[in-house]
Amino acid sequence: MALIKEPYGLVYNTDGSLCVTYRDDDIPFPGVRSFAVETATTNLITNMNLTTWSRGGTWDSSYVRLTGEYFMGQPVAEFGKPGEDRTTHVDRYLQQTFSNLTEGDVYTFSIYVYVIEAGYCGTDISDSGIWIRHTSETNCVKFIDLPTNKWVRVEVTETVDSDLKAVPRIDIDNSYIRLACPQFEKKPFASSFVNGTRPSGRLVISVEDLKFDIANDDWVISYWKYPVATLNNSLTSYNCFVIGHDTPDYTHGYILWGKNTNYNRFILAVHLSGNTRSISYSSIFDSDWYFRHWHHEVLLKHGNELQYWVDGTLQIQVSLTTTLNSNFILGMAVGCDEINQPHNSYIANLYYGLYTDQWTDEYIREVYEAKIPFSEQNKLLIY
Repeated sequence: MALIKEPYGLVYNTDGSLCVTYRDDDIPFPGVRSFAVETATTNLITNMNLTTWSRGGTWDSSYVRLTGEYFMGQPVAEFGKPGEDRTTHVDRYLQQTFSNLTEGDVYTFSIYVYVIEAGYCGTDISDSGIWIRHTSETNCVKFIDLPTNKWVRVEVTETVDSDLKAVPRIDIDNSYIRLACPQFEKKPFASSFVNGTRPSGRLVISVEDLKFDIANDDWVISYWKYPVATLNNSLTSYNCFVIGHDTPDYTHGYILWGKNTNYNRFILAVHLSGNTRSISYSSIFDSDWYFRHWHHEVLLKHGNELQYWVDGTLQIQVSLTTTLNSNFILGMAVGCDEINQPHNSYIANLYYGLYTDQWTDEYIREVYEAKIPFSEQNKLLIY
């Protein structure tokens, strides 16, 4: 499959549709990279030059500048000076104002922050971070503690109500920091960075590109997944991978695995020869454990067994009483379904290939616990 890479970390399919958003700032462990498969979004902030944003508090011209550097294709703005006294409060903030927002709608503001020297941030002079607020009201404020000398993305999600002015505001005080890539979205979570409006992502690996016979070979699919949300941008629907195409009469080859809809439990559904269906479920898991954390997942077919592992634990095992339906007209939908609806996840270290005796229970646990990266030639190269 041919892919076209563009600025801002975007990777497109050859038909012009968005494939994924490459991410360098959110990975499960060092030595690997990740990509996001997400629903469409619009960045309502059009002015990426933070030095021209509205300011409040005490400023002078030497305090604000563009560095001449770029982060994810956008200009980096620097605020503050080295060596200043940072032990007392100095009121400085940036903000953008939006109007005509509907009460009850949910918005998320996000921005990348690089703390060079931490200053007084309203709670303790040793805090290294910034305040982010959507309004001047104190009950709509979030303090975010940050490390120094590292780019970190911070975000705040709020629901518009009578008190919410929808003012993304960054309280810098007298910190010495760099900022880049502000984003304000009508969405309950922050999408991967996008400049302007971005369509939904989709990534489908064809049957031919999988390099194994889905119904008859023994094979393994392994990856790390960071579920951000589900199919409907909430936490309640599907967050799955799919091979094949679902039909009411089960006449096509089909395998679905991941988080089930309406329940916090895993599902493994397959179509079998004879046009029948098998569906199995795991026990209930904690939503806080699952979402916004990296998990290692393995689906393997060995003989008449299908196994689905998450974080080194066998979640579902299906003994195939008959063979899989071999009529696979679609390959593997990564982080989305067969009609290309993304389930909002980051994916890292994706591996797929023929099963070998290496894939024992102990080895799967070792891959999870030791965070073993697979070699480049065995991965989908989108980076």
